[in-house]
Amino acid sequence: MTTAIATFGRVLTAMVTPFDADGSLDLDGAVKLATYLTTEGGNDGLIIAGTTGESPTLTHDEQIELIGAVAEAIDGPVVAGAGSNDTRAAVELTERATAAGAAAETPHLFSSNFDSSAASRTVKVESSSTIFSKLAITKSFHSCP
Repeated sequence: MTTAIATFGRVLTAMVTPFDADGSLDLDGAVKLATYLTTEGGNDGLIIAGTTGESPTLTHDEQIELIGAVAEAIDGPVVAGAGSNDTRAAVELTERATAAGAAAETPHLFSSNFDSSAASRTVKVESSSTIFSKLAITKSFHSCP
């Protein structure tokens, strides 16, 4: 068994984020959904607060609350979305996600129309101990076709 499979299992689902009728984060609903997905849904772990999990509509504090609640509720790894268009914010979010119980964090990367030789900035996140932390968080990395 490879290291990644031993660490994360074979099936991880990107979980949607439940909201209450007033648009606020539904942590109880998230815990219920996460528990179902890992006990009856056949998932070894979950990907939380990524773009499928509505991260653009959550504050960073809400993302950390969500990650912590799910990490505490399930018996399996939580991979947390920790991306941002702001490199410093992504690094801070990655550190906070790790402290909240995430086993790994994944940055999101966006292409832009900027010249990559002039606008590219890459930083490695060393605060997390997982293979995903070795991914670079890049602000602008290549031109769109």
